[in-house]
Amino acid sequence: MEHGPWHETTNAHLRDRLRAEAGEEWHLIADSDEFHTFATSLDEAIVTAEQADHTVVRGLMLDRVTRTGELTAWPSHEHTTTEKNESLREDVDVAYPLGGWLTHRLLLGDPRKIVLARAHVPLATGNHRAPGHHPANGQVAVVHHFKWRSGIEADLRRRITRFTSGAWTETSPAVRHEAARFLTHLRDNKGRIDTADPALAFRPVTLDHTPSTWQDEAHPILTQWRPARSGTSQGR
Repeated sequence: MEHGPWHETTNAHLRDRLRAEAGEEWHLIADSDEFHTFATSLDEAIVTAEQADHTVVRGLMLDRVTRTGELTAWPSHEHTTTEKNESLREDVDVAYPLGGWLTHRLLLGDPRKIVLARAHVPLATGNHRAPGHHPANGQVAVVHHFKWRSGIEADLRRRITRFTSGAWTETSPAVRHEAARFLTHLRDNKGRIDTADPALAFRPVTLDHTPSTWQDEAHPILTQWRPARSGTSQGR
């Protein structure tokens, strides 16, 4: 258990500590608010990367939200471990049935993720990049991103306050700017995410069903996304 200020580098330090304990070969890299779906099996994804002599496998965030855009609580469970796993998959798909491009189109954040990496490959904060290591071309894993739930508004306000004051150390203002964009969006939409905004392209998805256009949409985003200009805090 980690206690104390949640500096921007804290997640990376915890991740690297866990990776050091995980041993050699490949590491599956996933944040606590993510579920990953691979176009093939996990084993096949690794074999494909090894055959191409690549040391990382790429994914792309698909932000999951409620049908109305309301920020609801995470589904609770009272099952055995096996039942809980199956029930969780069903419950989160029911609770958050839409997937879209909120992170990069609204927040101007980096939607690219490294989902598999060889043990020796260092990752940047947020698992968005592996400096010096280029992901293999081909099928892009879906990173189902379940961040947009009850409590996130207060969490983002806390981040802005503590990064601004210096109580928490940041490496760039990007996290604060992304948080501000989301809070502005909520304010402008009566506390909800605008799931009807065509720019965000929300559509029905599940953990087992990826939109047929996924790969065609994902490749341009992975190759064309660029960070927002420094100081940009509002708008798309």
